[in-house]
Amino acid sequence: MRTGLELLELSRENPEPLLDSCYASGDLIISRDPQNPNELMMASVRLREFITTYKVCREQGNEAACRDQILQIANILNSENINKTEFVGFWSTQDMSHSLFRSLSADDKEELLQQLIERFLDQRYDLFDIHGYSHTTLQARKDAFSHKGYGELGGRKMSAILNGVGFQETEPPRMNAMPDGERLYFFASRRNKEEFLHVLDMRGYRFEWYRNYARRNPDYVLALGNKICVFEHKHVKEDGSGQNSQIKQLIDLISGVEEDANIHYVAYLDGIYFNTIFCREQENLTPRQRDQKRMVIDALETTPSNYFLNTAGVRAFLSDLVAGD
Repeated sequence: MRTGLELLELSRENPEPLLDSCYASGDLIISRDPQNPNELMMASVRLREFITTYKVCREQGNEAACRDQILQIANILNSENINKTEFVGFWSTQDMSHSLFRSLSADDKEELLQQLIERFLDQRYDLFDIHGYSHTTLQARKDAFSHKGYGELGGRKMSAILNGVGFQETEPPRMNAMPDGERLYFFASRRNKEEFLHVLDMRGYRFEWYRNYARRNPDYVLALGNKICVFEHKHVKEDGSGQNSQIKQLIDLISGVEEDANIHYVAYLDGIYFNTIFCREQENLTPRQRDQKRMVIDALETTPSNYFLNTAGVRAFLSDLVAGD
């Protein structure tokens, strides 16, 4: 097999695409025909009507009718994707989220809703009424939060890559005794700690990364013959504090050393931040990016059987792995 540094160079020569179709999500939550609205569109209209009715009842001093509208609104807020409406979107400005709201008791929901409705009426109602409402807002808010599903899409991308070279998803215990030539993998991140520890213990691996990160499972574990490959997969597009933490996790993974040469720790940096670090000229990198690049290279020089790869590099690594079986 080629070394970690060799496949890092191959990755550098084959940068990540600016747009990756694997992460495209075009799910629609509104109907294409405005004359045939779906349930969400109708729920959105009813929500606005309840808020308007509350406003009228408030002006009339009818507290009982106001409470009835609050209860109606609380009920309709159980609708799927109702968090994409203008009213619920406003909650972010008030330090509240739909998920937190749903976790509250019925009494707390009622009290909170009254405050949120009052603030919405004071701060947004007239503005939105003047400019008008559109169901496209629902779709636009859905599109804006598409990145929330990147974890699942990344898993699908990796599965497609693995399936393409003959790997099959399996249960961890099957890795205990494998027929020659069988290619297996499982999503360690979806397993409990006991299942993952079983794989470590039966091979006698220390895997210090697992213990240093509060016993956090990696994303995937591959097995081919007597070889085990532990993958951590990060989809990163740009710099930032959260992203820097993810890069550190990858670097720490490939810094792991085992006595057994049949284990490979593989950091998969998926996304155009790989291009930023490894395809730009050194003088165009920030000090932090230079440090990240240096630490990756240092780790691979120390542990040449570990890997830091982009998508092209992952494909090449699997090709080497299968060819060497």
